[in-house]
Amino acid sequence: RFQCRDRFGCHPVHRLRCIDDAEARRIARGTLQECLAHALEEILAFAFYAIGLATARLHARATDRDIDIHLHEPGQLGAFDMEEIAERTRRLGFQGRVVISHAFCLGTVDDAYAGRLIDLLVENDIAVMSHGPSGPASPPSVKRLREAGVRMCTGNDGIRDAWGPLNMPDMLLRTFLLVYRNNFRRDDDIQLALDIATYGGA
Repeated sequence: RFQCRDRFGCHPVHRLRCIDDAEARRIARGTLQECLAHALEEILAFAFYAIGLATARLHARATDRDIDIHLHEPGQLGAFDMEEIAERTRRLGFQGRVVISHAFCLGTVDDAYAGRLIDLLVENDIAVMSHGPSGPASPPSVKRLREAGVRMCTGNDGIRDAWGPLNMPDMLLRTFLLVYRNNFRRDDDIQLALDIATYGGA
């Protein structure tokens, strides 16, 4: 067996050059198993989401109900989900009857991609609910959405429950949080948030 001569350690891939074949195979098997486990986890997560979305779609169609989808996934995954929601809205003729709550992906993809997603929302008349979330979540730009013509609303994502123990049924407080999380300073921007809370309440 050969020993790694780098006393400070080296990258696992480079380390394969410093060990015998049996140890290299053992590391490779472990890495492959980890990759497969992660891939299976992602596939199952997507499958459960797809099943849930299909079930909601069938139920909405059968009962003629409007749909509110809470989309928490950020980045590319959330953007993909939003594209799928827009496509299903178009196919079912549910324009004006779908709300996407949170839509964190709009605040976590690049500007050009966000613009394309916003165009899909406008084309399919899909509303967005933003409540000025706490924590590391990046809320979508309320001003950009409103200026693009997206219908907006806000509200409390639960009231004093295990999910949001600090939430209170106070829409002025919710307006404050919406203003704070969007870094609004100008009077007209604050008025925009107040308008959403007053006339676009979820």
